[in-house]
Amino acid sequence: MLELVDALSDRLLRSFGARSLVIPTSAGSVHAYDATGPGERTFVLLHGMGTTATSYTGIFLGLRPHARRVVLVDLPGHGRSVLGESFLSVAALGDGIREALDGILWEEERFVLFGTSLGGAAALRYALDRPKRIAKLILVSPGGAPLSEEDFLALRRRFDVRTAEDARRFFSLLMHDPPLYFRLFEKGLVSQLGRPFIQRFLAEVSPDDFFKKEELASLRVPTLVIWGKRDRILPRSSLAFYRDALPEGTVFEEPDALGHSPHVEQPGFLMKRLLA
Repeated sequence: MLELVDALSDRLLRSFGARSLVIPTSAGSVHAYDATGPGERTFVLLHGMGTTATSYTGIFLGLRPHARRVVLVDLPGHGRSVLGESFLSVAALGDGIREALDGILWEEERFVLFGTSLGGAAALRYALDRPKRIAKLILVSPGGAPLSEEDFLALRRRFDVRTAEDARRFFSLLMHDPPLYFRLFEKGLVSQLGRPFIQRFLAEVSPDDFFKKEELASLRVPTLVIWGKRDRILPRSSLAFYRDALPEGTVFEEPDALGHSPHVEQPGFLMKRLLA
């Protein structure tokens, strides 16, 4: 069912004028959707682990009438992006996104960069590497914060989805109140999260891959962090780290009744924050 939804979303994006781009990078071929609109701002959206750029189709449709460009990127190895090797590391992820965005966007083009979860970590890394290109940075429950051994083992267990029951549990952690129709997506989630490169990625992440407080202190980009009070995928210690490590002036919001995926749970709320 997830494959069908992805195919229909791909067709819908193309029907609304999104071009399909493929950018060669050191992490493989990175795929993105790129569409123009009548507005003045460019928006770039990065999704989370195990999903695809088409998960932002609804957000794309809402943003496009207000944007100059909307770019939805498939993370390396995800969606229609193809890994150059069978292994995706944190370093390869950052390199692939940086090279892809450098290739897609004009050199003088400043843009609003949005990322959630793993995509949030990739967006934060890009903002550290290319601060002059970012007009605003919006992060939803970004990954990348240091984790205790206990929290990291718990995170790996959450992503160890092998049965429909495991998928149901994952959705219950992902969202405040998963819709009943998400039962249709359970098999697809097992297939997506069970891919070898995702499981190896989780198995081989090390403390060296986490952000350091001192490097985040150097961030010079206006930043909004949204962390739903019902997010049960990442530990609250990650939010505490970002509150402590990100520069003064970073705005934090903790909406009630919001989990890890606001683009699914409350797309209207997310649209307002992006446009504001």
